[in-house]
Amino acid sequence: MIAGWYNFFSVLMTVGCLVLLPAQFVLAQTARTNDNSRVEQGQVSIEDREITELWTGSLYSSTYRAGLCVAPNGDVRGVLHLKLANGEVSVYHFYGEMRQGRIEVSHSSGHVFKGHLPTEDAVEGTVRLKNGMRIRMEGKRSHNVRLAPSNCAPLPQEEYAP
Repeated sequence: MIAGWYNFFSVLMTVGCLVLLPAQFVLAQTARTNDNSRVEQGQVSIEDREITELWTGSLYSSTYRAGLCVAPNGDVRGVLHLKLANGEVSVYHFYGEMRQGRIEVSHSSGHVFKGHLPTEDAVEGTVRLKNGMRIRMEGKRSHNVRLAPSNCAPLPQEEYAP
């Protein structure tokens, strides 16, 4: 895997297979802040907190939302919600690293996403399924979003369209 990443990309799926894309920040034992102030309990500076992102996109007839938490050292973890054409939503947890604009994350099933962050609001890469099939992907990145504090999952939302 690519050693840690600052930004993160999430998961996708193929017609019947889900593919996880890179997740970005690991929930560390730090407190989240939105400014340069210090947090009581542990005096965590903004440089020590995790970064959160929401990645959205579509693949074939499905849409996805991926929440990523990226630790200061580049470790990434996240959760992908994949909404299929029939309305069913599958949930996937992934882990990886983000460094120097590159990201690599994987799911326990063996799917791997490798990509890069061409701009502040985009992610591009390839998902390699455990069967060897490769799928090119692109997505939109949103920064500093609220995610579930326990696992970096995207918060519930009525619609999953990017």
